[in-house]
Amino acid sequence: VHRSRGALTISWLQTAEVRDVKAITRKGILRLVDWLQAHHGHRLVADMQRTHVDKLLAKWADRPSDHNRMLSVLRRLLTHAVVLGWIRTSPVVGFKKRKLAGSYATWTEEQIAAFETRWAIGTTERLAFDLLLWTGQRSTDVRTMGRQHIEDGRIVLRQSKTGNRIDIPIAPALGTSLALVPIDQVLFLLDGNGKPFTTSTFSHF
Repeated sequence: VHRSRGALTISWLQTAEVRDVKAITRKGILRLVDWLQAHHGHRLVADMQRTHVDKLLAKWADRPSDHNRMLSVLRRLLTHAVVLGWIRTSPVVGFKKRKLAGSYATWTEEQIAAFETRWAIGTTERLAFDLLLWTGQRSTDVRTMGRQHIEDGRIVLRQSKTGNRIDIPIAPALGTSLALVPIDQVLFLLDGNGKPFTTSTFSHF
């Protein structure tokens, strides 16, 4: 058996623990699983150490709610690896959830679903939402994303705040939204006047 993290994920998704949850909760799990598969699916489960968990969670450091969701998925996923006998102990044991800022409410899966129902694919609102959700980047970077940042089915750019290079696979849901952006439009997001969003107009449109 090829005991990769990808194989572990596939096995875990077939368990009653995942199958029997509400559809909306399962959808949220799959969002994170897709990210894990794209970035770490080829790596072996037995090679995963606490330092690797630290680095993985650091990718979500500026998004406490997503950090906590990912931690929850990793904890359950690696517990499944212990049950299968692929590892003796989980490297996720002892990690704690991060405190959420009091001024920002974490969206539930129900709220995400409601937004997707309200704003159909093809609307600017939905495209902005999909870019924020599937890339996990700040609004400053999302507002300046465009076709020049697509390389081999991935979004590649440097974050404006940190200067860090990001390389993110384009999830199928995001790809569906991006496919409707006019081919001659450089930036993905434009306001009602066909101009790039400013910080103010993006926050209030």
